[in-house]
Formats: sequence, structure tokens, C-alpha cells
Amino acid sequence: MSSYRQFKTVMLLSDLVKNTSTDLKKVSVTIQTTLVELKKLQDNPEVSIQYVQISYDEQLHKIQETRENILAALDMLEKKTLQKMRDTLTKLQASLKSDVDKCSTLGIELKQLRDAIQDISDQSEQELSFIASIKCKDNIQQFKNYLKKNFAELKSSITFDPNSEIMQYLSKLSGLAQSLTAVGNADQIIRIDGKSEYDVSIQGESTCHIRDICVLTSGQVLVVDSSNYKVKMLNQQYQLVSHCSVSDEPLGMCQITPSEVCVTVCAEVQFIKVNNNQLVKDRKL
Repeated sequence: MSSYRQFKTVMLLSDLVKNTSTDLKKVSVTIQTTLVELKKLQDNPEVSIQYVQISYDEQLHKIQETRENILAALDMLEKKTLQKMRDTLTKLQASLKSDVDKCSTLGIELKQLRDAIQDISDQSEQELSFIASIKCKDNIQQFKNYLKKNFAELKSSITFDPNSEIMQYLSKLSGLAQSLTAVGNADQIIRIDGKSEYDVSIQGESTCHIRDICVLTSGQVLVVDSSNYKVKMLNQQYQLVSHCSVSDEPLGMCQITPSEVCVTVCAEVQFIKVNNNQLVKDRKL
């Protein structure tokens, strides 16, 4: 049995055209609007790709800086250790030289006494012989006592015992970063659980008017103080760590890279970078 469809009505195409309004201009506008939306969808990922690449390059620079800081710290530890070894060497050498001088002095005295004894041959000089004998015995005993006391020091040496805790600590680390975070732009519901107030004024400023605020990926906070014509940077404890002045009242701020913002100053745009934990003014448009 063959299948077939049932149609309620059958109309000629010419009749359908007559009864249907065809506004090609409206369709063209709709197409144009759709193309604009598609272009936005295309541009946004491209901008994001560039932004991610910029942030990646900046983090590579931070990794290099971290490595250099670690090497500098190790160099400082090495210098301190070498200085301690040099101080120890100087101390031991001074002590050993004193021992050598003492031995030399005792040797000279004993030789002088020996020569004096050899010159005493007359029995009439028994008293002198007795005195010389006592003096010799006394010097010999001094030498024996000195030798017994300083024998261990005569064989002193310098030893270096490495701090194994440093290598143990480094071997346990998974990398140079405490964390690696990918920051997205997804919409989130924000709930306020509390409020804290922090003073971001500089000495001599009576009031501060915070016009805009921006949190960098590093956790540093930038605020625009329109009353004092300044951009200020706070650390993660919200303590003021750096600031820079702008030519006029700042009106707003926008982050363009992980370490750079642009600030609108009247009819100008001032670019400001974060470099070595300091705000540095860059180009101006």
C-alpha cells in the first residue's frame, strides 16, 4: 500500500505571492543585524586569544624574574657562607701563628740555656749550674704543658656541612608558582557577606573620592582617586603600596592587559603599567 499525505488546501504559488507581504528591505536589515552579531561572536574569541597570549607572555617574564630572584638569594647565601669560612680561616691562622711564635720563643730560650750550661765547666760555679738546671727544667715543662694543651689545635681543619633542608624543601616544590589560575569572564552571582573599610589616603590628603576600581589578576587593586588626581595601587591586604599622579581629574579606568590599565583624564587617555610593584605612566592618547 503506498503512503500519501493529505493537504488541507492547495494554492498556486502566484496566489501565495499575492496574499503574502514580502518586505525584502526588512529582510536585508535582519540579515545585516545577524551579520553584526556573528562578527561580534567572531571578534570576541580573537580578542580573548590575544589577551590570553599577552597574559601568558607576561607570566613567562614573571617566571624569569622569580628564577633570577632565587639565584640572587642563593648567591647571597653563598657569599655569606664564604665570608664565614674566610673569617674562620683567618681566626685559625692567627691562632696557629701564635703557636708557631710561642714554640719559636721557647726554642730560643732552651738553646740559650743549653749554650749557657755548656759554658759552665768549673765546679766552683755549682750555684750557677743549679740555677741553670732549674731554669731548663722549668722551660722544658712549659713546653710539655703547652704541647699537651695545644696539640689538638695544631691539627685543626675547616669542614663544610651543607644545609640539607634547602635541597629537601626545593625537591618538594611542584613549581615556582603557588597557583596557576585561568580567569574567565563568565557571569557570576555575587553575594556580599560583609564590609570592611580601608584608608587609602596619602599624608596631606584631606579627602579621597574613589571614582573607579580594578582588580588585577595578580590580586593587586587599583583605585582612581578623582579628588587628588591620582591612581593608587593596593596590595592584597589593601595597603597603599604605590601611586602616580595624572594631569587632571581622572574619570574612569579600564584594564587592557593583566598589568596595564588605561585611565580617562578629561579628553585624554593615560596608560599606566604595573612594573616591579610600582605604577608607571606610559603612553598617552
